Amino acid sequence: MAHEIGHFKKKRIPKTLAPSALGSLAGLCLVSLLARQESSYRSFGFEAGTIVPALLLFGLLSGVVTFWFSPVAYWWSRRYEHQADAFAAQVMTEPGSLIGALRKLNEKNLSNLAPHPLYSGFYYSHPTLLEREQALAGGLRG
Repeated sequence: MAHEIGHFKKKRIPKTLAPSALGSLAGLCLVSLLARQESSYRSFGFEAGTIVPALLLFGLLSGVVTFWFSPVAYWWSRRYEHQADAFAAQVMTEPGSLIGALRKLNEKNLSNLAPHPLYSGFYYSHPTLLEREQALAGGLRG
């Protein structure tokens, strides 16, 4: 619970929602631009005049673009997770109970303890259990 309160206290929720809302707005602006171009309809075999094909094409093709931004977004998310962990350890005056809770979550979710760093860097929005434990142990020394 202290970890989640850390997200709230550090104002991570608005800092995460703002870029997400801006990204959605940019995507809708792009759909609007595509909807005005007859050539974008004809090149995929649709007739111009309705927004439905533009939304469909955007939905199908947006994953190709956003896939390459995922590592940056996940890096940002992992950074926030470490900060929330540090807040929880500081408030609780010891990281042991947080580490115990993270281990239980890891066990229940059958998470991989040691994924390849490139894989976890590209696909994981949260640090691995070992990374979190090392960061919490390092906070005790530092």
